[in-house]
Amino acid sequence: MIEPKVVQSIPEIEMTRKSDVNRKRYSQIISIFKSNKMGMLGIGIFVFFGLIALIGPIIFPYNPLQIGSGNEVMQPPSSQHWLGTDDLGRDVLAALISGSRVSLGVGILATFITMVVGTLIGIGSGYIGGKVDTILMRFTEIFLVLPWLPLMLVLAALLGSSIWNIILVIGLTSWSSTARIVRANLIRKGKTIY
Repeated sequence: MIEPKVVQSIPEIEMTRKSDVNRKRYSQIISIFKSNKMGMLGIGIFVFFGLIALIGPIIFPYNPLQIGSGNEVMQPPSSQHWLGTDDLGRDVLAALISGSRVSLGVGILATFITMVVGTLIGIGSGYIGGKVDTILMRFTEIFLVLPWLPLMLVLAALLGSSIWNIILVIGLTSWSSTARIVRANLIRKGKTIY
């Protein structure tokens, strides 16, 4: 009995080629990343604190703001309080878990705002060019030369001390270098002959 030949259509062949190219590209990125020991350490720390922030409250249900009784003040590590308690009897591990959630949330959201604002201004400046480019880059340079810490403190004092205001202040004062990088790459790509 003769076996029928399996014939692939052109779209299937193209999809196979694209998946092979993508697989090679991802393996190259992973091998480059694995060769950088500090990068691996950084991603390990980020994943560790991300897991603590996500599953910490489930496996460790203490309230970080709950003040303990008089005999729970300044307790050393024990089976009940793994990292001990502070001077008000609050559980130190619960405070660490709560703090990691807040810190990661602020960092991720502020970085997102920074990337969006910087990318939009950089693309607008690099793509439109002319007077718009000049105006946007002078505005960006103002943010580059202003001391960012006093500016953030003043804005946080004016807006109030909520978590959302802090995220906005960090995000809206940190976009300038992103805008310059996006603009430079857009101009460089525009001058490339394909």
